[in-house]
Amino acid sequence: MLRTILILGLCAGLHSAGADASQGKRIDPVTLSAKDRTSADQFEVRVLLTQAAIETSIDVGRVARPPSGGLLDTLIVYSLDDKKKILSTSLKDKAEHTIKPIRGALSGFNVDALALASTAKALTAIDWLRAGPPALRKEMSYTSQPDENVAEISFRYDLSPDFSSIRVFADVRLARNSAVVFKQTVTSIVQLKKRSFEHDENALLWSEDEGKRAKEAIVESFRQMEQLIPIAMNITSADLNAFGNKNREQGFAAGYNGPIIKRGGLSPDDILIWSNGLLFLHFLP
Repeated sequence: MLRTILILGLCAGLHSAGADASQGKRIDPVTLSAKDRTSADQFEVRVLLTQAAIETSIDVGRVARPPSGGLLDTLIVYSLDDKKKILSTSLKDKAEHTIKPIRGALSGFNVDALALASTAKALTAIDWLRAGPPALRKEMSYTSQPDENVAEISFRYDLSPDFSSIRVFADVRLARNSAVVFKQTVTSIVQLKKRSFEHDENALLWSEDEGKRAKEAIVESFRQMEQLIPIAMNITSADLNAFGNKNREQGFAAGYNGPIIKRGGLSPDDILIWSNGLLFLHFLP
């Protein structure tokens, strides 16, 4: 009998969304076939938490490059690269300074317990998945073997570049006999309803009252994962075709855009879209 392992991780980085077929690389499927949504074996569940605190993110923007054709163009490209590195460092330093009050307010906040509870509820909701109790891990120690089936979910959570949103990402990957049969990134975002254009003002809203809003946003983001992960693992090719219909209504959610799957939820303004994976946005009053 094949041994099946399910790993859930809260980590600093996400796996890539897929490979480019035009470069001769295999593109991992974002839907599971009907036969892969069955298992006679019980899944061992591992929850990996490597992130010590909420992270920052930056948006440098696009820097246009001239077509390389001579020494001048080459010098311009190097100059743009240097400018982008300097700007990235400056933005990162500023973000790390701005986030300090939020990290202070979240000190001691038990994200481990949230991840374990959300994991258990999400997996229970998947009727074809026989999952054992989740076990906490602080570092990745598992190596896939050819005769093992592996399901891996890597999480991370951060603040958006403008500090208006707290985001939880889950990179879901399933493999059978070392062949990837499913890979999709699921995103749960909570955004301030009354946000500012000033990073510091948004940071103050998250940190005030001992981080009440930040804690609520993190709790709600993980709670949404209890629904989003099962939905993601049950999406079919027919669903993807429907999402890609040219007449499908498009939506915008916290810097992401894509076809709308559903409007409403916890509040009328909430929205679920497809943006190379499921993405749910909830607005925090």
